[in-house]
Formats: sequence, structure tokens, C-alpha cells
Amino acid sequence: MIHFVGAGPGAADLITLRGAELLRQADKVIYAGSLINKELLKKCKTKVKLFDSSEMTLDEIISEMEKSIEAGEEVVRLHSGDPSIYGAVREQLDRLSDINGEFDITPGVSSFTAAAAALNTEYTLPAVSQSIIITRVSGRTKVPGKERLKDLASHGTSMAIFLSYGLIRKVRNELLAGGVFTDETPAAIVYKVSHGDEKLIRCNIGSMYKEIVRNKISKTALILVGDFLNTESGFYEKSRLYDENFSTLYRKGSGEQPDPGEGTEESSGTEENRSNDIISAENHNVKVVDKRLSGVNIKSISFTESGKEVALRLKESLGKRIETTAFKEGMSLEKWTLNAFDTAEAVVFIGAAGIAVRSIAPFIESKDKDPAVIVIDDMGENIIPVLSGHLGGANKIAEELAKILGGRAVITTATDIHKVFAVDEWAASNGMTILNPEGIKNISSRLLRGEKIEILSYVNLKNNPPEGIKLAPRDKKRLKTDVIISGFITQYNSVVNIAPKSIVIGAGCRRGTTFEKLKEAFDDFIDKNGIIKESIAGVASIDIKENEISLHKVCKTFGVGLKCYSARELNAIKDFDGVFSTSDFVKGVTGTDNVCERAAIAASGAKQLRIPKSVYDSVTLAAAEIPLTFSWEY
Repeated sequence: MIHFVGAGPGAADLITLRGAELLRQADKVIYAGSLINKELLKKCKTKVKLFDSSEMTLDEIISEMEKSIEAGEEVVRLHSGDPSIYGAVREQLDRLSDINGEFDITPGVSSFTAAAAALNTEYTLPAVSQSIIITRVSGRTKVPGKERLKDLASHGTSMAIFLSYGLIRKVRNELLAGGVFTDETPAAIVYKVSHGDEKLIRCNIGSMYKEIVRNKISKTALILVGDFLNTESGFYEKSRLYDENFSTLYRKGSGEQPDPGEGTEESSGTEENRSNDIISAENHNVKVVDKRLSGVNIKSISFTESGKEVALRLKESLGKRIETTAFKEGMSLEKWTLNAFDTAEAVVFIGAAGIAVRSIAPFIESKDKDPAVIVIDDMGENIIPVLSGHLGGANKIAEELAKILGGRAVITTATDIHKVFAVDEWAASNGMTILNPEGIKNISSRLLRGEKIEILSYVNLKNNPPEGIKLAPRDKKRLKTDVIISGFITQYNSVVNIAPKSIVIGAGCRRGTTFEKLKEAFDDFIDKNGIIKESIAGVASIDIKENEISLHKVCKTFGVGLKCYSARELNAIKDFDGVFSTSDFVKGVTGTDNVCERAAIAASGAKQLRIPKSVYDSVTLAAAEIPLTFSWEY
């Protein structure tokens, strides 16, 4: 096993506990000799094999790893700081993946966080900066054009600039070229932070070069820039988090109520949990949101001067939501298209349709995976969705682009032209997953022929169905139907199965339960109870599990968030059916007699459990179904 470990910024006691333990157990350590504190190597066992990677090539590093894999040895690849930042880690991981080598990564304290600690400062001060940009200036290692330092500096936010001390005059010039910072903007040069010879040099942008020369800084220096370094008092606003007038879920304030989206340490859950929150338990009437331009990541490529003008007009309207590229001689259109398919939700070709068709052909997979692809002629007059019109939203996006350009959206999808209900677009607009998209063609063709389509839905559908749609009763006599909408596997055969985000899994576990044990319990629970994985809306638990790493990892495998409640909140949940199982032991540990069942009800807003508690080794799971109501509109 290869363990990539972040050594931290320098001080031997700033490595994580996990990283230190891995060092103690390692049979071989490949360390970044030019950067890490050699005191760390004293943690290794006596007969450990040590290799200084500063004297090795990538091939030599991988060769040593291969030898250890064959010998069954534990290897620590020790990187300075945190491996994810300028660590040259990806190329090693790719090589290991090629040889099926097992690896994991243990994060470390990055020098940019250690630098802020050493300077007794905070990057994110209210009314000063709520963002930090981590970057480097372009030197021997080039940075992408869209990441030029002067462009990043135009935001005026906190900045940590790595690997750039030798180009300090270039750094100053580009910072000033951004148009926000001045020579008087506070800065700091942090040399070998947390090492014995650490230097903390406060200055401003105009004096950075002089300070580097005066202090004989030659390497391992980090440059910090921004008004967060201001040492005057009262230049920032105080956080509302501890304001006596500000309410949180844990403290009643005398003034305004907390913003339900505020991701503070005393609001309901971490900021990560907030961003992946479960559908609101207060209102289960799902609001239809078309897949239009808002928030959609678009990449475009143009091929003529007129096409560039069209791209410019889109850029002026959409700003950062679109990345525009002009094709140049020698450029690989194949590589651009592959990258766009991998990273964008919508791909726009400004030019001939034939170019687009030939470019995308090798990368087309399926209706549920392909991005929206749109062709615009180089005058901006005709906007044509050519791929993923419904599930990818290409038709809706084309209509919005047409409004921007003053052109016309040329929609060729038959259901749209004939104003026939499109089950795939309706499902996508409501956040549902079509499990067998190959059946959509059958349903659409029958609707276009004027036939009736029967839908068996286990979620509520308000108002009368559109023309051609007939709702089937929820009985047990039938063997098949055309479309099923359910979060659970049913006994019926159908042409199309649609999974709504409707199932909340409540979870309880013993502290320190491994990811493998948790995942095994979840998989068994889901399989035995016929839960469709795509229908899982979230996982819920008690707040003392909020930092349980294994539980977060399980949530990540399902692409959902973790919602946590206090014992007081869980105890307030009514047991409508009188079926909650109780445990005095659990109550003594957590403050509530049942975690998984109460949490499932709390997060779903349901009045009864769909699946009562199942007990596994150190894990308990239950499920409830969100009482969703959908409109036929889309």
C-alpha cells in the first residue's frame, strides 16, 4: 500500500496524528528531501528504507513503489505541506493506477494556513474578503491564460502566491495591473513558516522586492497579499456569529433570525452539508427549475472572425458562466472537445454543424451522460441544439442563447414541435433520474402517434395530467405499465422507470466505525429493502456524528449530503405510529432514545417511517419517504 502523506509546513509536530502513525509503521519512506523537516524521519522505525525524492526522477520513484507493492511493504510518500497544492501528486497517482497499485492520501497542514496562523491573521474577514485565491505566477511552469495573476488580482480578495519569490518584480507588476491593488496594499513574505529559521516580513506590495533582497530570501517563501493583513483596529466588520442580536439554532438572539443558508459553525450543519442539503422538510411541493443558463457551465469554440464576435456577445451577457475559445492553426479540436465533454454541462460550436457533428461523434455515450451540444452559425442567427435536447437541457439553453443573440432557436425534437408531453424533459426539470433512458424513444413515439401512455406514480402529482397521459391506480393487480415513478423497486414491468429524490436514510453508528463497515451496512439495507440508489435524497443523523469521516464518505458515494440534528430536535419528533424503537443505552450516550428513525422522520418531513430500524454491527439504519408533490409543468 502506498500512503501519500502531507508532512505539514515544517515543524515536526504539525504533521497529523494519522500521518505520524503511518510514518511509524512504514517499511519504506520516499520523502521530499529539499523541503521537509528531517526531524520527521526520527518517527520511523529503525530498519526503514529511506529515499530522498529530490534526487530521483518520476520513473525511479514509481520503480521503488512497484518493488514495495510486490514485496507487500507499506510505503509512505512524504510530501511537504499538503499534497493537493503544488504537490506533483496526480502524475504519481496516475502511474500507480496504471499498475493497479493501491494508494491513499492523508492531508497535511498547508503553508498558507500555517502562514496565517504565524501572522495571527484571518483570510476571510467580514466586509474585507470572503474568498482566498491560491496561485503562482507564470515562470518555467506556465499557468493557463485564464489564470494570469493580473486577472486574479482584479478580484481584490485575499491571495496566497506560491513558488514566485524569484519573480517578485513580475508579481508586483501583475498585481498592480489588476487595477484593484496599489503599492500601499498590505503584503507579507513568509519564509520557511514553522521551521526554526522562520521569517515573517510584513510589508506592502510596493516594498516586497526590497524586503526580499534585504532579508536575503532565496527560496521557500510564500507571498501573501490583501487587506486582511491590515493591522489597524476596526477596519473590518465583526462576525454576526457571536452577536447577541443574531440567532442560531443553538442560541436565541434578541434580533433577527438566522439565515437558513448561513454556513457557520453554529448553524445547522457544516457548509459542505448545507450545499448538499436534503430537500426542505418544510415544503415538499417541488418547484420546477428549468435547466436554463443560470448556473450552467458552458464552453464554446468559434472558427471565424464573425464567430469570435458572436462568442464575445455571449461572453458579455453570460460572464464567467461561459468559457470562450477561438480555434487556431495547430490546435487539437479533438482534445478541446474531449475536455469540454468532461468538464462542461453545455458545449457550443459557433460555426458549421458538420464540424460539430464530426467533433462530438467519438465522445457520445448516452442520453443521461452527454452534455448539451448546441451549434450557432457564425452570424448568430440560428441556434440549433444537436445533442441532449431534453435530459441535458440543450433545447432550453438554445432558446436562452437565441434571446441573447436576437436569433432563433431551431428546435428539431418532435415532441417539442408537436407540443407533446416530453417525459424525459419533465423528469429532468424536476430533478428525477430516468433509470432506463433507452425507453424514452418508445414513449415519445407512441405519444406522437396519439396513443395514451399510462403512468404509475408513487409521488403526488397535482392538477390534471397533460394530453396523452393517463394515471394508473396504485393497486397490486397489474403486471406492467408504461412509466413508473418510484423511489423503490416495484413488482411491475415498465418501459421507463423514473426515480425521484425522495428517500432519506437515517443513520446511527458507533464512534470510529470504519467506512467499509458503514458502506457494507448501507448497501445491504438498500438492497434488502428495494431502495433505488438514485432516489436517495440524503442521509440524516445526530449532531455528534457531524464530523464522522466515514459517514461523510458514505454520503459522498451516493452523491448526497448529511443532515444532522441535536438530541433536543430529535426528541421533539412525534412518533405518530408509536413504532420508534427505544434504547436506554443510546439515550445515555446521545441524549435521545433513537437516532436513525427520528433523524429519518426529521429530515424527510414524513409522518411515518417507510422502513423501521435495521441493526448491523455498530450501525443502525432506517428510512422515510419525503411526501413530494410535483406539477405537470416543465
